[in-house]
Amino acid sequence: MSDVFHVKLQALKLLSEILQKRENFSVMVKFISYPSHLHLMIDNLCADDSREKGMKFQAFHVFKFFVANPKKGKTILNVLRARRTEILRTLIEMKRTEEQSEIEYGRELPLLIDRIRELE
Repeated sequence: MSDVFHVKLQALKLLSEILQKRENFSVMVKFISYPSHLHLMIDNLCADDSREKGMKFQAFHVFKFFVANPKKGKTILNVLRARRTEILRTLIEMKRTEEQSEIEYGRELPLLIDRIRELE
């Protein structure tokens, strides 16, 4: 695998860790208010490349902040709605393959699937 892939993977992992820390709440809120950030996470989450499992896993842990935010802006909602089919297809496939792999998403994956399905 290329150095670019590893740098990108580590950057996503670091971003996820930063956003999950309570003391970085204001940073997380600002980050998830940008549609361009959401598009990047969806692109990483929905990548078809089979070597991207680690990337999908890390993108999932950033993507969930966008979906879980109860105060989503209109532009964020519009992106989620516009890419709803692609996101659902990916999340459902992740749920199916989770049962066959060592990667676990916990209770968050079914919750995200439900939240995305509710978007209209």
